[in-house]
This record gives sequence, structure tokens and C-alpha cells, in this order.
Amino acid sequence: PEEIEVTVEDGLLTIQGQTGVEGEDGEGNYVVRERRVGKFHRAFRLSDAVDTSKAESHYEDGVLTVTFPKVEAKKAKRLEVKVGK
Repeated sequence: PEEIEVTVEDGLLTIQGQTGVEGEDGEGNYVVRERRVGKFHRAFRLSDAVDTSKAESHYEDGVLTVTFPKVEAKKAKRLEVKVGK
């Protein structure tokens, strides 16, 4: 989670980070070494129906969850019709 950056700006959710995994397996007369390193970047356009100011992110067991609550529905405003000169 220290390598993951989550930002929300102008209705755009951006998730970026870097992975780095090294492994070594020594069996018998040989040794296998692997190194996987890479960066990732994803961007998602958010709906106007979500409240970005109350967003939360949670990382557990290799899964990143980003939660946005819905914005309260805007109610129609009733205007009084006036008669006059």
C-alpha cells in the first residue's frame, strides 16, 4: 500500500503505483532467480452522482477498494407564480 497513490481531481479518479517482487528458488544443482518490476497507472471518469469529498480507500490482502458515497438527490425547487403588473 505504500507504493500506491490514489487521487481524485476534477471528477477523475487516478490510481498509480509500482510493484517489485523478487524470488529465488534453489533446488538440486541449479538456482532460479526472478525479478518482476513494473509501474501501473489507471484513470476513471467519475459520475456526477458520487461525492468525491467523502471518498475512502482501503487496502487488504492485495485488494484496493475505493468507495464513494452517492450525492443526495437534488430536489426540484417550486417557484411561486405571481400575477401583477
